[in-house]
Amino acid sequence: MKDIFKKYKKQKKISNVWVVVTSLVLAIGINFLLIDDSNIGNTMKANILEVKSQSEQSDIYGLKNSNTIDFYSNQDMNNVKNIAVSMTYNPNNVWILLQEDNNWEILRLSDEKWIQSILINYTQEKNILSWDAIFSVETSKLNEKSEQLNLFNANFTDTSGQNYLLSTSGITF
Repeated sequence: MKDIFKKYKKQKKISNVWVVVTSLVLAIGINFLLIDDSNIGNTMKANILEVKSQSEQSDIYGLKNSNTIDFYSNQDMNNVKNIAVSMTYNPNNVWILLQEDNNWEILRLSDEKWIQSILINYTQEKNILSWDAIFSVETSKLNEKSEQLNLFNANFTDTSGQNYLLSTSGITF
């Protein structure tokens, strides 16, 4: 009978040691991945934040592709006659060129320092679906430092003359 109790007490001590060792390994792992400033922890945190932010896109948003920034729609726009957009950027470091297309004409409403307002007139009414490219901007920087290109005051007019305001965002490149 005594042998059974000795085995039980010995087994209990061994399982307690395993619980302590497992807890220690988990604590060090969490510290290394999430709390420490390691690349793995920062990448994991950035990916979690990025997933949250991508689901909250504005009506017009930009994505960088090499030297160009392509602007996309995040909603369906039907019977579009024209789109008006204002952009702000740092003209001391950034040079931008609007890429034109045969399906539209770009009118520069104003080209002041730091702000450029454009109007895109479509030759025929156009239906723009979600995630369709609206227009592109070719960029060039004098100095390699981060810059912002922000859209604001965006709206589109349909063929009946109704004006619709669009939410906008900016892009760092």
